[in-house]
Amino acid sequence: MNEKIYLGLLAMGIILGPVYILLLGSLSGEPLLEQQLLGANGYAYGNQSFARSAVTSSQKKLDIYLSPEMNPIRFSFPARYINKQRLKREQYSRFLAELKLSGQLVWQKTLSIREKPIKREQQNSSVKINNNRVGAGGNTFAVERAGNYQLTITPTSMQQVNVSDLSVSIRRNVKRPNIVIWFPGVLMVLVGIAGYYYEKRKEYKS
Repeated sequence: MNEKIYLGLLAMGIILGPVYILLLGSLSGEPLLEQQLLGANGYAYGNQSFARSAVTSSQKKLDIYLSPEMNPIRFSFPARYINKQRLKREQYSRFLAELKLSGQLVWQKTLSIREKPIKREQQNSSVKINNNRVGAGGNTFAVERAGNYQLTITPTSMQQVNVSDLSVSIRRNVKRPNIVIWFPGVLMVLVGIAGYYYEKRKEYKS
């Protein structure tokens, strides 16, 4: 019975913690811009890319008008990659995202796209998994001045994944997570995990 209580706490904590934070970041506010940065109509990266260009030394730049009335502003970077059928270990591609105003750096973030090895049963399947959706990263911030900001995406030396698409999604006037909601959720997750394993350990000893 105690195990069910702890599992209930864990489930409720996940909803109030990680799920609440993710939904708030992706659904609150108003969409400002959605733009493909890398892909079939731009650039593609990786040692076996299926997209039109495989140039890995180029930057992608995007001009965006931002103002304090839009705060808080959230940038997210959805991506897609084409999997390799035989992969023994995880591989990564990384890009440096920088936002500048009049040449002055406002923020920067390393975007990371991870490809996991395909399970053996999937490798033997006739269905080929070739368009995997992942999140490369995100950032919520506020601007102090209105102006034409420049977003620059630069590939780093770490390019192991066949990235077929990297986009940017920008939302204005997003809501920041309320600590009164998410902090108890985190505590519930910790108590739920600790309590569940404690009960399992008692069963094992008895």
